Amino acid sequence: MLAQAPQSVDLPSIESNGNGSGSFDEMATMYGGRMKTIIIVLYKYRLSLFKMQKPSNVRVFVVTPPRLLADETGIDVIYQVETPVGDQDLSPLLQKTRELAQTFSTTQVRVVAFEQTLQHPLAKMRYEMDIEGFTHEQLDVLSRIREASQLTRRGGIATPKQLSFSGSCRPASWMESLPGQIGGFPLYVRPASGSADAGKSIVGVTRLVSEDDLRMWIRRIYSACSPSSDWVLEECYEDGLDFVVMCTAISGLVYCISTVDYDRTMFESISTGKPYAIQAYSIDQTRDMMPGLESFVNQTTKALFANNYSGALFIRGFYKGHNDIFLLGVELQPSSETIRSLIAMPKESPGWESIALMSFFATDASEFDFDCTSFNAVINVPSTEGILMHQTMIAKRRTSLMRVAWRVAEGAEIKDSDGIDGNVVQIFMSNSDNGRMAEEIKDVVSRLDIPIDRNTLNERAAACRKQLSRLGAAREFVRSCTTTD
Repeated sequence: MLAQAPQSVDLPSIESNGNGSGSFDEMATMYGGRMKTIIIVLYKYRLSLFKMQKPSNVRVFVVTPPRLLADETGIDVIYQVETPVGDQDLSPLLQKTRELAQTFSTTQVRVVAFEQTLQHPLAKMRYEMDIEGFTHEQLDVLSRIREASQLTRRGGIATPKQLSFSGSCRPASWMESLPGQIGGFPLYVRPASGSADAGKSIVGVTRLVSEDDLRMWIRRIYSACSPSSDWVLEECYEDGLDFVVMCTAISGLVYCISTVDYDRTMFESISTGKPYAIQAYSIDQTRDMMPGLESFVNQTTKALFANNYSGALFIRGFYKGHNDIFLLGVELQPSSETIRSLIAMPKESPGWESIALMSFFATDASEFDFDCTSFNAVINVPSTEGILMHQTMIAKRRTSLMRVAWRVAEGAEIKDSDGIDGNVVQIFMSNSDNGRMAEEIKDVVSRLDIPIDRNTLNERAAACRKQLSRLGAAREFVRSCTTTD
C-alpha cells in the first residue's frame, strides 16, 4: 500500500515556472522515501495526461522543448528546455533530467519517456544513477526477440521460424534450406534490418506463395540490389488475428487491439488496399473474445524478464486459437497513432501514457479495470496510388456511434499504404452490443465507395490540380471529419 501524506501537514507549494528549488528540497526532506517522483522527458512527442488520477504522494515533472504539451492536467512542474534546431543533441534535456533526479534522490524516482529516441540515453542514466527502470540489457532483449528465439522458447513461447541469408550465397542453398527450417510456403521475405509486421511497416516486405515466386524474387534482387545484402525468410501466419496487447507490471493485460477478420491478415489487407477493421478489447472483453491470450501475455513477460519489469509493454503477436498464439515483438510504446486512438476511445479510459504512468504508483490490478461498457473499433481504408477525387458522405448506422476522419484531402496525390496509419479514411465506431457493431462494420465496408483515380500520370495530376483551382478557392478545401448529420 502506498503511504499517504499526513493530513495535518501542509504541502509546500510547487511553482510552475521552475524557480521553487527551495520548496522542492523541503518536500523531498519532509516525505523522504514515501514520496514518488516521476520525471517525464519529451523530445518530439506531443503529450496529454488527460483523465490521469494520481495520489497525493506522487509528483509529476516534465522536461520538454516548447509546445509539446497538449494538456497540462496532472502535471506539477514543467521545465521548458530549448534543444538545438534540426539536431539530435539531447544533452540539454538529459542534463535537466539528471539535475531533477539528483534533487529528489531521497524519494522514489522514475524517469519515463514515450519515444524510442530517448529510451537508450535514459537507460544509461538509470544505470549510472541507480534508478529503477528498463536497462540497456532489457532494451536489447526487446529488439532481438525475433533473431534470438531461444529467449522465448525456453519459456514455451512460439515465434516465427526464420532463415537468414546473404545475397552473396548461392540461391540453390536457400531453396534446399527452406523445408527443414521454415517448412514451406507461404512466407515473408524482408531485409534483415526491416520488419514483416504490417502494424509497423510493410516497406520492403514481400509475401511469397510458391517456389516460382521465390525464384522470381531472387532474380529481381540480383538485378536491383547489392549482392551482399542480408535478408530474412520468415514463416507466414494465416487464418488468425493480428494483435497488440498493452500490459503493465502490476496488472498484466490492460487492453488488446486486434483485427476482427480471420480470413485476411492485416498485411494482406494493407498490401492489397482492402478495408479492414481493428477492435479494442478491455480485460474482461479479451477474456471472452480471445481466450488464452491473457495467460500468453503473463507467460511472455515472465520468459523475457525473469527479474520483473516496471512500466508498460506492448506485445505484438498472432492469434489462431487459445493454444495457438505466436509472439512477433515487444515494444515500450505503441507503434502507430491508430493504436493510441483506440486505447483512448472508451470514455472511461485514460490515454496509454496515463496508464503507463499509473503503473508506477498503482497499488493493485483493480486500478486498471476501467469498467468499459462499450466495444470500440476502427475501419481502416488503406491508401492506394492515385488521386482522391472526392471525400464521399458515409452514412451513420442505426445503433453505433460513428466518427469519420478523412486523412487525405480532395485532389491530393496519394501513394500505396506502407502501414496501419496509411489510410484514405478511418471510421471509428462504438457500440454496447458487439454483435450489432460487427454487422454494421460489415455493412459500412460493403457500401464504401471512395473515388480514387488510379490511372494517374504526372500530366493527369497537373490537370486535376488545375481543375480544382478553377473552383475559385484560394486553397484546397479539406474536410478532416464528415458524416451525414
